[in-house]
Amino acid sequence: MKDQPQLCETKRSDFLHQHGLTCDDFAKTGLTWDEIDAICEHHVSQTPELKSVAEYLSARLQTVSEVHSLKTRIKAHTHLAAKLIRKKLDKPELNFDLSNYDQQITDLIGVRALHLFKAEWHPIHEFVTQQWELAEKPIANIRAGDPEDFRSAFEAAGCEVKEHPFGYRSIHYLVKSQPAKRAFVGELQVRTIFEEGWSEIDHRVRYPRLSDDPYLAQFLTIFNRLAGSSDEMGTFVRGLSELIHQHAARVSEKEKQTTQLESQLKLAISKLEISKKDKEGLERQISELRKHSQRVEQSTVGDSFSKCGLLGSTLNLLNSSSYSKDHARTSAIVSIAGLLNIKTCAKCGRAYQESPVSVLSAFQDKCPDCRESTLLSGLK
Repeated sequence: MKDQPQLCETKRSDFLHQHGLTCDDFAKTGLTWDEIDAICEHHVSQTPELKSVAEYLSARLQTVSEVHSLKTRIKAHTHLAAKLIRKKLDKPELNFDLSNYDQQITDLIGVRALHLFKAEWHPIHEFVTQQWELAEKPIANIRAGDPEDFRSAFEAAGCEVKEHPFGYRSIHYLVKSQPAKRAFVGELQVRTIFEEGWSEIDHRVRYPRLSDDPYLAQFLTIFNRLAGSSDEMGTFVRGLSELIHQHAARVSEKEKQTTQLESQLKLAISKLEISKKDKEGLERQISELRKHSQRVEQSTVGDSFSKCGLLGSTLNLLNSSSYSKDHARTSAIVSIAGLLNIKTCAKCGRAYQESPVSVLSAFQDKCPDCRESTLLSGLK
């Protein structure tokens, strides 16, 4: 853009065409190339100071744990020239000069904060609104068809919600910063990594010359939906991961409690006035119960089988004052086996816990493993 006034008419036409503009568009603005060139040269001279502000904003945002990565940029002088022309076309009443262009063009400084999961925008939003004064109300861009709770959440946080015609999603803030005497306004964009990927590709291939191509628009719309679905999948996977960790923690805690109860139960059995053989039999049944409980726990999410409850009930029974040592041998075996529904498999001789669900008579005296093998052999 430097020395642009000295360029021939053909070069100026090329510049305008590259940015989706025409010579007629430029003529309508009433601007001159000398004015644009002067503004662009001044902008270039201010670049070091603008970079310092961008780095300061980026450094502050890096302290937010939800921020995955950051990008900063200072607007290229060629893009500034094109934006001046577009702004004048949209609002002919605007006047640009060296004293006011940096207030009229608010994205000379750009910072982009990317986060992984959709819900992480809110902690970033709170940080931004607490740390900096905003030049205007934040704008949350959404796509038509996005869930209504998106809109509600953005509005509740004080954002102005806009449905973008191309499906662009991002939250925009104009933050005021004054690290020295001069005050600056920088544009901060907050979006997910998937939204960033889509918008970058959309900007490259659509903007500005092919924005009206219907085939390209259709493919980009599909791509936009895929990006949105990816964000939803990310949210789901995050929730699933948290659920799995919570379940693993519950299982670990139950395992600790079960181990403690098993030790107490074995201690109670050792004090019974029954034969060593009967004590060993009871301990084997307890071991079989625990193995069965572990298999059930591994195949079931939740608390459908409470190991601690079963063993705890048995321990209370053996330690209760009503327990009769005169009938220790018979009562201990019958009570434990009855309470826990322990049976001995007629085929393999292994102790197992019967399911409360009724089974076919042909399988009633067999453990689950033997039932399965019997059933499979019958199907062959």
